[in-house]
Amino acid sequence: MTMQTLFEELSAAHAAMTDYWYSKRNGSLLPSRRSLNPCDLRRYLSHLSIIELTGDDCSVRLSGTGVHRQFGLRQKAYLRRDLRLIESNWWLQTALETAERAAPSNGVRQTHDGDHVWLRLPFEEQGTATPILVCHDYLIPSGSSSRARSSSSLQPSIAA
Repeated sequence: MTMQTLFEELSAAHAAMTDYWYSKRNGSLLPSRRSLNPCDLRRYLSHLSIIELTGDDCSVRLSGTGVHRQFGLRQKAYLRRDLRLIESNWWLQTALETAERAAPSNGVRQTHDGDHVWLRLPFEEQGTATPILVCHDYLIPSGSSSRARSSSSLQPSIAA
């Protein structure tokens, strides 16, 4: 698989997941947590994590095998303030910023290991201020001949 093909596949995956997010909004700013069904995203599960932010805690409710293997993220509770200090858990900062913006975000981050391609989709728990984030993370190992460009937000690829 060429680097161009891999980036095209990741872009298509992010577009499909973002379309899913838009389809679950039902006229609200954010889709509800109840509308989230990980089985709907089974094709992407190995690189998905579902994070719940509460107070100073961050609970990882789901961590796919690819996320665990590439980033060391496990299903457990973390203290948010501690994660901000750990470089290997940079994904949390993007999750927090996405929750604050209440809109999908994505990008590519260059690391010493390669290009970290990421997507964050916020959901809300109705009646609470507890955001849930669906995160898609994929690491393209260094040594590739191609680098990707960052972007800060996603629009649906089809009308929502």
